[in-house]
Amino acid sequence: MDSDGCIALSNEDLLRLSNQLPQRDTPVVITRQVRWVKANQPSEGRQAFLDKVRQWQDARLRADRQTLESLYASTQSTSSTALDNNKAKQRLTQPITAIDNVSVLTWHDDKNKMVVTFRELVGSGKRERERVMRQYWSRAEADEWRILAEGPVR
Repeated sequence: MDSDGCIALSNEDLLRLSNQLPQRDTPVVITRQVRWVKANQPSEGRQAFLDKVRQWQDARLRADRQTLESLYASTQSTSSTALDNNKAKQRLTQPITAIDNVSVLTWHDDKNKMVVTFRELVGSGKRERERVMRQYWSRAEADEWRILAEGPVR
């Protein structure tokens, strides 16, 4: 069977591999089409989005709640933001020392939705631990990127 340069695996093999590979070391993306973009290749709106992600990272490292609140989308049912739930508030009270291993994907080939996965180092010294997080970003009518949802990768 020709897989056109891709790896073809049975479901059974994929499940066996998923139990053996460390979390996030080998991402598996299932899509109809892949468009590879070089890191230094200019892309429409890419830099503006990456600037927003960096703004969020800087605010998170500084625990700058005001800036963080401005980067979360308002929920449709209320005027509160995605940050206004108890889990998000609790997470913000936990100091982090670093954010790394950032990956960015377009969600379902929709240019107005992006998925950002990253690792946070929480705490310090013997209590330091890592947490892999995922955020779903959307671009609003005003061309501003906002976080719709976020949570730990299981």
